[in-house]
Amino acid sequence: MRVEKRTFQTKLNTSYAAAYLWEDSEHFKTGEKRPVVVVCPGGGYRHTSDREADPVALKYFSEGFHVVILRYTCISEKPLFPAPHKELGQTILWIRENAEAWHVDLANIVLTGFSAGGHLACTFATEREWIANLLDVYKESLRFNHLVLCYPVINFTYGWPNQADKDKKMADLFGNDFDKQVKERLTLPDQFIPESMPRTFIWHTVDDASVPVDNSLKLMMALRDKSVTHEAHFFESGVHGLALSTSVSSQTKEQENEYCEPWFDLAVNWLKKSINT
Repeated sequence: MRVEKRTFQTKLNTSYAAAYLWEDSEHFKTGEKRPVVVVCPGGGYRHTSDREADPVALKYFSEGFHVVILRYTCISEKPLFPAPHKELGQTILWIRENAEAWHVDLANIVLTGFSAGGHLACTFATEREWIANLLDVYKESLRFNHLVLCYPVINFTYGWPNQADKDKKMADLFGNDFDKQVKERLTLPDQFIPESMPRTFIWHTVDDASVPVDNSLKLMMALRDKSVTHEAHFFESGVHGLALSTSVSSQTKEQENEYCEPWFDLAVNWLKKSINT
């Protein structure tokens, strides 16, 4: 494994992207280009969860993917937006700049987002033009091909943030002078699905008490209405933040859930079905 790191310039200098790359070894298919997964951990935009970072990255790596973990800027810098979106865009550009040296299959770039990281990944898909303008690049240079959303925050009216914290969360994320039209699109992205929306995989537990399942259900219906290729899996029960649903990624016993554990194999099979055709 080869590891590369890209640090983003922020006030606290804490955001970075870490790439876990397959070596171009003579013991494999020399010169083989591999798909790449960009992992956006959750954490309510307060932090990026370790449980949804390395364990997930290494699991994807074991399936033959290059993997990049994005440790994006969080609410310690206020207002937060658009910093995480710019950093995700810079990560995609970094991958493209190094695609030849890293043997990346640019036709198969995957974004995987958990919880708030799912919101980041989803709104990156719906707002590529806005992000391209922020970075002064062509929209096409930020293109990716597959989106995997794990118990994602989607629409800010579907139960996250909760009512008691909503005003503070909105102030932390947007401040007072954020463009009103962009703010609406970032808080209601399922209502602004573009024609360029990539094929999407979603999973969620029905009794998620932190990010209600309505987020995924209504996104699924919005994708259907826009004829976007998608697949969704809803598991009967499981706490929020399951990550891999195994002991490898758990902090507490309730985060080990054999019933939900198949989500990863379902997602990888879904990805490979398209990648291998």
